[in-house]
Amino acid sequence: MTTFRTIVFWFLWYSQIARLSDILFRNGAIVIAYHRVKYSADVSNQSGPSMWVSRELFEWQIRYLRKKFSIKPLRTVESGRSRGVVAITFDDGYREMKKVGAYLERKDIPYTLFVPGQIREKNKIFWWDLLWRGISQFLSDVNDFLEPHQQISDFERPEKSFESISARIRSGSVKFDEIHFIKFLQSKNDRTLLQPHHLSEREMRALSMNKKCEIGNHTIATRVS
Repeated sequence: MTTFRTIVFWFLWYSQIARLSDILFRNGAIVIAYHRVKYSADVSNQSGPSMWVSRELFEWQIRYLRKKFSIKPLRTVESGRSRGVVAITFDDGYREMKKVGAYLERKDIPYTLFVPGQIREKNKIFWWDLLWRGISQFLSDVNDFLEPHQQISDFERPEKSFESISARIRSGSVKFDEIHFIKFLQSKNDRTLLQPHHLSEREMRALSMNKKCEIGNHTIATRVS
């Protein structure tokens, strides 16, 4: 049954059927969720390619949204018929939110930032960031953490390998051994591999002073390492 559900899930995802029907029949507001915006090359070293958009693309998208939609704070978006309304959100509270927030404030655009409490309390790293840092720098070694039938054969394409493995982890078909993977990264004697890249408490407080920013709590179900 798990295999069948996985096949159906990925069929709907890649065929875009679910997204197309949502767009055609949507009457409510659109909520756009971002994770990271690439303001420096370091971002691509810290998180996988599916986790961020470039600064140029992000700012183009904001200009387009301002022109075509009415951008409202998430808390003011009502259920029902709200066609033409957009709410912008960011997940996880990565450090470049300082620059993103300053940009949106200059453009007078409201947004909501969702921060997982566990990240702030434990000062830890999401499993997908750990995975990317390992794959992007030590791709051939990652097979030691996978079953034989799940191992990577194309060592020239870390982006493809990351997307494939992370998708299987999310679907439950692959179990990610975070404890052993952390020990593996520690063995490389590179402190940056295990360095969190989230807003500090002081940075969070400063961001909360922005009248266009609302901060909410992310799901407690998110695993951290």
